[in-house]
Amino acid sequence: MKRILDQSYYELLEVSPSATPEEIERAWERARLLYGPRSLAAYSLLTPEVAAELAARIDQAYEVLLDPEARAAYDARHPVEDPRQARAAAEPVPPPPPPAPAPPQPTVEPPRPFVPPEGAAWTGELIRRAREARGLSVAQMAERTKLSYLERAAGAAKSGR
Repeated sequence: MKRILDQSYYELLEVSPSATPEEIERAWERARLLYGPRSLAAYSLLTPEVAAELAARIDQAYEVLLDPEARAAYDARHPVEDPRQARAAAEPVPPPPPPAPAPPQPTVEPPRPFVPPEGAAWTGELIRRAREARGLSVAQMAERTKLSYLERAAGAAKSGR
């Protein structure tokens, strides 16, 4: 890190080389408050000589950067790269990852009407077709009818069906 007295005018006022006069004005006021003669930082961290030199350099930076001709001459003598731009160029930020696809939503088919054939007996095949027409699994049908399909399957195996 550079000594504060060795910093460029832009670094000293903490502004970009493309700063507007309004930004320079605000930065100068902030620097004067921070390092001015009544500042705690200047009193506790800097010797009186260094504090006076720093205050003069802050004022000089303000005057040069606000005068378009003086600023152009300063920029020609001291080419300064905006540290924020240099950092951005040196460390490219990868683009954000694409958003994760939404989880597939279960498709719920509306119940299809099932009309059993006229006078047909309710066989296992006919009950299966009615269940499938409603979009129900065997487990869902067992839950709704309160009959365990495992018990029915065990009973059918015992009876030899």
